[in-house]
Amino acid sequence: MRNRWIFALAVCVSLALPCFTGTVYAYEASVCGKPLTIQGYIQQEIHYGLVRDKYDVQSGLNSFLTTALLEIGYKPTNDLKLFASGYFEGDWAYEILGNSRNNQWDKKDFGGSRHHQYIRDDWNDWLHEAHVTWANEGFYLRVGKQIVQWGETDGQRLANLINPIDQRRGLTDVKFDTTVLPIWMLRAEYNTKVDTRFLTDFGVQFILDPAFKFRGNEITVLGNDEQGIFAPGVNGPTIPFLFPNGSYIGKAYTDIEKPHDFDPTYFSYGLKFRGVLSDGTIVNILGFYGRDRDYAAATSGAGAVFSFNNWDYKGILSPVQSGYYPYYKFVGLTLAKEVPQLAFQVLSNIAPVFRLESTYAFNTTYGTNEAVDASKQFVKTDELAVALTMDYKVRVRWLNPTVGITINPQVFFQREMNFNHGFATGATPFNPTRIEMSQRGSIAGALHENNYKYSLLLMTQYLNTKLTPMAMWIRDVQNATDMYLFKLTYARDSNWTYGLSGVFFSGKYAGNGMEVMRHKDKVWATVSYSFN
Repeated sequence: MRNRWIFALAVCVSLALPCFTGTVYAYEASVCGKPLTIQGYIQQEIHYGLVRDKYDVQSGLNSFLTTALLEIGYKPTNDLKLFASGYFEGDWAYEILGNSRNNQWDKKDFGGSRHHQYIRDDWNDWLHEAHVTWANEGFYLRVGKQIVQWGETDGQRLANLINPIDQRRGLTDVKFDTTVLPIWMLRAEYNTKVDTRFLTDFGVQFILDPAFKFRGNEITVLGNDEQGIFAPGVNGPTIPFLFPNGSYIGKAYTDIEKPHDFDPTYFSYGLKFRGVLSDGTIVNILGFYGRDRDYAAATSGAGAVFSFNNWDYKGILSPVQSGYYPYYKFVGLTLAKEVPQLAFQVLSNIAPVFRLESTYAFNTTYGTNEAVDASKQFVKTDELAVALTMDYKVRVRWLNPTVGITINPQVFFQREMNFNHGFATGATPFNPTRIEMSQRGSIAGALHENNYKYSLLLMTQYLNTKLTPMAMWIRDVQNATDMYLFKLTYARDSNWTYGLSGVFFSGKYAGNGMEVMRHKDKVWATVSYSFN
């Protein structure tokens, strides 16, 4: 009953949003003579699935998502600042489609994911950030629930591993303010100007995560009854007499070793040295020691849970897995440099910026698809990862002669240094003839010795920067899969923003990489109201 009241209220708010007019700014007040500000946004999305007659999709309306973020800041002294933010997310499709006449939603088991995808009602989700910051003459100290940004590249996370990420709504939900999850930690910094021939700025940063309410990545898992409409679609085997018409791989029943609060074995430490060279190049040297945000899991004793779905009556095979959060240790380097020599007048006369990010991780743990020999279910390997990206703006007169077009290509490379090229192992319904390491996260596909990904982002602006079209292409080379994302955003004023987006997937090899999202093609509309 409580959720139905929340649903009714959310629908009323969503329908009332277009009725607001005028401009609303952040609320500002004085408390004890010191400034207090309140700002935030409320956003409504409506998703429409384009693929029909598949078990792992809901065609037509499949998500009616309301999100809201409220931020409060207070500065009692010049050196001290208090900040807290609250976040709400609710997908009312569970109320709308759960009572639909044809009941396809429940027949395909999407209703079973209500506990995971309907309303984020855990206090750790509602309380987004909450921290105290003290800054004075180069010294900086922040304690509380916060986000630390280490990376220089977009999309691929190499060094930017301090905070976990939230991928419960799949690959298309990427927003820094809510996709990156704040955690409780201490951040201490010192930055200063220096007067040397090669260096103009120097800083050092220390991070301590004391494992208070340890949180791993909220990964995209298998199973309509767990992940909902965002669940990857993976076909299972055809088993005579049991599943003669085929099957699907459902959610895994996992037994993951849970970290204990304030357990020193789950503490994480980070150290970063930052320098600005005399030519403007920004250099960061990084080191991290702690726990991986992704757990490593392997099939337990070839076990599985068997069931049938109520839509096409094919079987559901749910593997039984066990695992833990292993240690993760790396050193890294990031560079950001503007190259004036490439600022050609004929293009835009704007110098491109190159960004490099590289890490070398020691004894990274991966789960495998081995289901018989327990000694081979987890493997360790050093790994090298490198990402290079470029930010460039060119002028194509027949497309946009005034603003120009932003071009952002990116190349990602990962090499497993102690790669085992496979060897014979016991055969099970889930197990081919070679042991394969699983990629971190949950998108299916084996990890290769050398792994490549490319991406390209194109973006420009019209109508005095109010209208922003954007297109992105991501290519996973080893798994031969692609994702195409298109967005058109219109900012009517400082408060109102409207958007129309679409995402499309393709893949060559069944069950590998983003091919498991092949039925998730969709479009969605967004209305956002901000007070800032």
